[in-house]
Amino acid sequence: MMNAQSDAVERALWVAIQRLEERLRVLERMRRSAEERGQHVSLRYFDEELERTSEALSTIRMLQSSIGRDGDTLLTD
Repeated sequence: MMNAQSDAVERALWVAIQRLEERLRVLERMRRSAEERGQHVSLRYFDEELERTSEALSTIRMLQSSIGRDGDTLLTD
């Protein structure tokens, strides 16, 4: 049962990684557009969102990597 839970968690983390990577791409396009249009308030917002999303992505990648290396130890600690 723990292996099934570990697999489910790993799959969920992969989905989260994919969605956050997609969000980064969209935010970057929106940021470039705001920059080209001189929208300074929007530009600051997108910069902040890019930073927050990048941090979240790094954290989730670290968790996914830990599960991949250690099997189900994340679930049993």
